[in-house]
Amino acid sequence: MPNRNLVLVVDNDPAMLRSVARLLWQFGYASLLFPSAAAFTNHSDFGGVACVILDINLGDGSGLELRRRLTAANISVPVIFITGNDNPTARTAALQSGCLAYLTKPFSAQSLMGPLKRASPPLSPREKQLLRRFAAGKTDEQIASKLGGTVKQVAECRARLLAKLKITSEAGIAEAAKRLAALASYRGAS
Repeated sequence: MPNRNLVLVVDNDPAMLRSVARLLWQFGYASLLFPSAAAFTNHSDFGGVACVILDINLGDGSGLELRRRLTAANISVPVIFITGNDNPTARTAALQSGCLAYLTKPFSAQSLMGPLKRASPPLSPREKQLLRRFAAGKTDEQIASKLGGTVKQVAECRARLLAKLKITSEAGIAEAAKRLAALASYRGAS
């Protein structure tokens, strides 16, 4: 169930979870919150997730260990590490894991949003328009006729859009369109 605006957040501090969730919401992201390493370990749906924000020091584990588990399970999802207790060893391990960012609490909204925006590329108005039509079951021929262009151009746009959103099935198109429709920035693109 792809959703390029969904961010998974793992932190054992309830106030930090709420704070990050509010910040994500203000920037148009949905969030799924996990108060522990164990709760996150039980999660299995990473299809289309924009990013995972992992606290380095969790009460019942380590964000670094969770990252290793994701990699071992062949789950490729961008990661941002956050920590209240910065140390050179954790920082080096986090950066070597290929994370988008390593942030020390408290961090600014921009220090989180910058890397997050790189992880979830925005859709152009044209891409939103095409996604909605793809989700409605329109054929490439119907879309080309309605919006202009050739069938080949529409097919190429479909392929690029699916790759951009990391959607691997037709059902994923409908799910992505449904989730994007809930965002104010999606409305109005017909």
